[in-house]
Amino acid sequence: MKGKIVKITAGLLVLAGIVLATWKDPKIFDFGDQHRQTVVLSGREFEVEIADTHEKSLLGLGGREGMCEYCGMLFTFPEKARHAFWMKGMRFDLDIIWVADGKAVWIEKKIPFDSGETFDPDVVSDQVLELNAGLADGIGIAVGDRIDSR
Repeated sequence: MKGKIVKITAGLLVLAGIVLATWKDPKIFDFGDQHRQTVVLSGREFEVEIADTHEKSLLGLGGREGMCEYCGMLFTFPEKARHAFWMKGMRFDLDIIWVADGKAVWIEKKIPFDSGETFDPDVVSDQVLELNAGLADGIGIAVGDRIDSR
């Protein structure tokens, strides 16, 4: 009887450990099974999810509660063009950085999540990076800055 109780207790402890290790806070960015990489801006590393398909680009960060402080989403496009963005389905504010040839070419800062505006700068880009609102100013990201991938 004692051995059975010990086994059950050990099993419950293992199960509790698994649950705690995999617990997800809905306010933390969840990469799920998405491709991700590290990018560096102004000396700061960001863990970004890559939106490299039409479907991923349409969904973007919409519907999520938030993301970790130095996380983001990097939209990649096969060729340079004008790329318009809007805040459909967003639940948190963003900074959006348009990138061409590894350099920031346009930045929209502190965009409210409920903005109905479409952001379509008169620049061509092959990538667009979305970060938490305020980070562009907070770490001093400016047009012309390099954005490196690791």
